[in-house]
Amino acid sequence: MKRREWPLLIEEQVATQVSRLTLAALDKRPDRLELVAVEQPLLAAWQAWLDNHHLEVGYWASGFMGLPAPDTPEQVCVLDDGTWWMIKTRDPENPEVERWLSWPRDWQSLLPPGLSDRHWQGPEGTSVTATLPTDQRLALLGRHLPARLPKMPRAGTARRRPWQLALVLTSLLLAHGGLSAWSSILSPAPDAAQANRLMQRNTDMATLMERLSTSLEGMPLRLEHFSVTGQHLSLIWTLEDEQASVVLAQRLEALGEVSREAGQLRLETHLASAPASTGGGQ
Repeated sequence: MKRREWPLLIEEQVATQVSRLTLAALDKRPDRLELVAVEQPLLAAWQAWLDNHHLEVGYWASGFMGLPAPDTPEQVCVLDDGTWWMIKTRDPENPEVERWLSWPRDWQSLLPPGLSDRHWQGPEGTSVTATLPTDQRLALLGRHLPARLPKMPRAGTARRRPWQLALVLTSLLLAHGGLSAWSSILSPAPDAAQANRLMQRNTDMATLMERLSTSLEGMPLRLEHFSVTGQHLSLIWTLEDEQASVVLAQRLEALGEVSREAGQLRLETHLASAPASTGGGQ
């Protein structure tokens, strides 16, 4: 199916004009096409907010893309933000099909038929009734985002390398609510001090990723873990060639604390104190 024909698949399933939607393929195979849609004005508003704060984000995502699906159709995966439930289920007749639903917590008695009777569970063992802080909620969703994300308007077409995925997730988390397409309520803009901290951390992250790009060029590895806590950055790669681990560790030592074990390489660094050069990245 050609891209211009995609709107025909959803025009009877959405409550808005299809021409107002940006469509992107999450999975495209000869026998399968999985689409995600977001209203163009919403995406444009977040793009403008990011531009005004000098934040560069190359990709966008719905929070539901990062919410793990339940194991069976008899289960419901729920994430509570204090006002809304993010609810993900599997279709009983076709378990490969996921159902996404954003529902007000105060309307529990009005839930669609059958939802209340299923087993409710939180992602990663969290309690259904627990309301995670915003940073923890975004970090949880970021850990489960797919490797391929839809591009933001004006974003380039180059394929991301493993380290670039880390930069994408970092940018999403730095926005503190930016691109939260699972909610129609826009998060308030941060105050000037917070915005300055975000911009500085984004700059530090971009600089570090450029240095990583040079250090990792041509190396046989795969990114397995990425996390940012305050100014602390942690990256873990799986080494596809154990013999290259010594050389790679030497390249990364100038960027932070490096450790190796069980076929994995870990880099721990503090963004504010990261050195200005890689010091021998070849």
